[in-house]
Amino acid sequence: MQAVAPARDYVAEDTSAPFTAEESRQLFDATARQYVGMSGDDFLRAWDNGEFADSDARDRAMRVAILIPMIRKTSAREKSR
Repeated sequence: MQAVAPARDYVAEDTSAPFTAEESRQLFDATARQYVGMSGDDFLRAWDNGEFADSDARDRAMRVAILIPMIRKTSAREKSR
């Protein structure tokens, strides 16, 4: 059996963002409104406070939460410029 190299050997460095910070925020906000009926900012506050942990909306919230790294990463990138 052939050995498999660790995953880190296959990860390419992210040198560009597919969306600007504003485009990312718009997508996140629209997704939050679609799945949980609140703005993106309100969703982030609720998510950070653990408000979806035992909620009936947890499955819908997960569809929004998957985009959180995009929001926080592009926001940090824009601030560093």
